[in-house]
Amino acid sequence: MAIKTDSNPLRSALLALASGEVFAGKSFGHPGPATGEIVFNTSLTGYQEIISDPSYQGQLVCMTAPHIGVVGVNEYDNESEQPKVAALIIRDLSPTTSNWRAQKSLAEFFLEHSLTGICEVDTRRLTCILRDQGAVNGCIVASEDHEQAIALARDCPAMAGNPLGKTAGRDRKYLRLEGIWQQIGVVGVNEYDNESEQPKVAALIIRD
Repeated sequence: MAIKTDSNPLRSALLALASGEVFAGKSFGHPGPATGEIVFNTSLTGYQEIISDPSYQGQLVCMTAPHIGVVGVNEYDNESEQPKVAALIIRDLSPTTSNWRAQKSLAEFFLEHSLTGICEVDTRRLTCILRDQGAVNGCIVASEDHEQAIALARDCPAMAGNPLGKTAGRDRKYLRLEGIWQQIGVVGVNEYDNESEQPKVAALIIRD
């Protein structure tokens, strides 16, 4: 299934870091601004799972793989009910989506969920900065005002001490039903009601 993304024109945008660096690019999805802590992910595949992964709640995720979007988005591969990232940073946004499981393009998914994305960014340079400096706050906005973008990045609250569990967690129990992956079928998620068969999970919380 091929889906063209021509219906989602790209606009000039900036990615500004609180440390002062600015990257020019093109925005897709919501024009922003989107602010948060910038991190990178080295996965070659699975961008939909990353976008919906609760561990990335409120972060701007930079994908180090250069070409993103070719397999599109479908309703089955989400890690949670809603996207969790604040924004996505990529090098090349695929102009078409071609995969038998695709239901919409990545750009269409971002528009649908009012998510901000930026492409045509030098993600190699950005990753080197994050590797050397550690995670840094940033801002993505469809604008050419460098000073405003940097100011928004610097005004972004720090992640430390942010009670993300209140928004990233769930208040209901679920059972993940894994089955044989067929062309017409996938994985189901049902609410978990059977108290006698609850999985046993241990969590270790370390406090300073």
